[in-house]
Amino acid sequence: MKTIHQELLDTPRVRELQKRKRAIQIKKRVVYSILFLVLVSGLIAFSHASRFRVTQIVIEGNVVTETSEILSRAQQKIEGRYFFVFSKKHAWIAPKKGIEKALSGSFPRFSEVTVSGENMNTIRIHVAERTGAYLWCGEIFTPTSTPCYFLDDTGYIFAEAPGFSGNVFFRFYGPLTDRDTSYAIGGYVMSDVDFVYAKEFITGMKNLGIKPYAFVSTTIDERYLYIEHPSGDLTRSPKLILSNKDDVVTVLQNFESAYNAEPLKTEFAQKLPNLATVDLRFKNKVYYTYR
Repeated sequence: MKTIHQELLDTPRVRELQKRKRAIQIKKRVVYSILFLVLVSGLIAFSHASRFRVTQIVIEGNVVTETSEILSRAQQKIEGRYFFVFSKKHAWIAPKKGIEKALSGSFPRFSEVTVSGENMNTIRIHVAERTGAYLWCGEIFTPTSTPCYFLDDTGYIFAEAPGFSGNVFFRFYGPLTDRDTSYAIGGYVMSDVDFVYAKEFITGMKNLGIKPYAFVSTTIDERYLYIEHPSGDLTRSPKLILSNKDDVVTVLQNFESAYNAEPLKTEFAQKLPNLATVDLRFKNKVYYTYR
């Protein structure tokens, strides 16, 4: 049995009002759908408008890397569409960050990549290339080891180096860190702290008039610094033995004190051609041997 409330709601007038309300709701949905389709269609058309299409990519800053290689990689990133609809070639929505990431990953020589919009049809790519400061020539020290790879000033390996005669670049040897594969490029010759340690020690030796040419890191508690032999024969290079645990400043001070005092000062100068090792692992003492 219907209640009085239900009877009041179930009248011809009420039913007519409900019918009109549903019709209005349907019309709104249709209108909103049409507006949405028009908006999307307009955005799609706008993304493909030739007026805003990227037709030129300007590349600057590269010296070693071929412009054509950079251009080809950048063009690959603006091919295709977002969500299979919107063109990536539109100057306003071109994937600038994606281009930067792609170029940095494809060219380890680049230390910096910046992509910006020049105008409605042009993208400008500025790159900064790493310069070779040192060489990494393998995990195990061999005076004539090849191939070698360029390192920048942070110890990052970014390119294979051509063959060099003599000691044009200082050399590093030892296992690499921070690399995903066995491929040398993209790895670091050692940790940041250890690399700073090595550079400080090398600079300290040079300030004393000694000519180091190779630094060797190992997986044991030792590191070696090879210095140039007067004859130029790398196979006869004297070796300084260091401990991984010692502070570089202390080691340098101890060695400088011993190096500037007799008898080491005279012996080092006179017997350098026959010098074999200089052991710096012991505090306040320097042990050396000759061939």
